Amino acid sequence: MRKFALILCGVLLFCFTNYGFIKWWNSHHGLDHVWDTLTRDWLLLITIADACFFAAFVFIWLIGDMRNRGFSFMKKFLIFLAVLVTGASTFLIYLAFRPEQKQVNN
Repeated sequence: MRKFALILCGVLLFCFTNYGFIKWWNSHHGLDHVWDTLTRDWLLLITIADACFFAAFVFIWLIGDMRNRGFSFMKKFLIFLAVLVTGASTFLIYLAFRPEQKQVNN
């Protein structure tokens, strides 16, 4: 049940994120609008800063977890890159499918 819930949350979050990006892209706003909004709205800036700190802790934990499970460098790099590009949805999928114990490298 836990695996199903993590996968479902990951897929829904991925769909929501992409839908939101498409809606933003079609609104014809650019990064200058994002910067203007961040510098005018302190609550939004605080929320973004908090999310960045949380993401940094997640990346640190992810690297340590993959090291403890004996992942090869290439596998660690690919998973890290996938989480960096797609965010929390891939992280949830990683949590659903990560091996229970340390892998033996051949």
